Amino acid sequence: TACIGGSSSWDGVTCVGGRVVGLDLSGRGLSGSLAPGLARLTALRSLSLANNSLSGPLPPEWGSLSSLVSLDVQRNNLTGTLPASWAGLASLTTARLNLNRLRGELPGAWGRGLGALSALDLSQNYYIRGPLPPDWRGLGNLTQLYVWGTGVSGSLPPEWGDGSAFRELQYLSLHNNTLEGRLPPSWFAADAFPRLRYLTLEQNRLVGSLPNVSASALLDSG
Repeated sequence: TACIGGSSSWDGVTCVGGRVVGLDLSGRGLSGSLAPGLARLTALRSLSLANNSLSGPLPPEWGSLSSLVSLDVQRNNLTGTLPASWAGLASLTTARLNLNRLRGELPGAWGRGLGALSALDLSQNYYIRGPLPPDWRGLGNLTQLYVWGTGVSGSLPPEWGDGSAFRELQYLSLHNNTLEGRLPPSWFAADAFPRLRYLTLEQNRLVGSLPNVSASALLDSG
């Protein structure tokens, strides 16, 4: 986990105080699987492996990267489930996992551990299944949440509209899924999503009428 020469940087690698704090290997034509051994880079704050041909699962071991602030693995061929152990990424503010082949259910544990998360993009992972976790109401610092173009199903969690949840959320995209059922009244209460600017629900199986809401939000139950 040490860098030769103390504080330095070279192509794709940034070191501070003799430790690796940044890896940017995006668009390098990389293939193969993600290395579990990167969990040994305990000072790592930024990791970008976007726009490659990486495959295989997301390593559960990366859940120990407690200093990681930014993670970008979008536009690869990654498969497997979303590790519940990633709830240990307590410093993570940005996670871009979109445009892969991830599958399985959204881990409820993330809502109990990723309290610093501001932006999460899981869009266009067509094999993600199961419900939207009620426990994600604990992601109170989210400003952007993109879970469109997946296979998530079930009803919209009434808990997400709790006045104490998602106080910072501005962009919520849930279109092109298989969500169903009636629109929860809690989502349209006066104190729900106080900063919301953009909401997409089209191309689901939702039913019911929309209440009067602010014109600043795009609401389409499709």
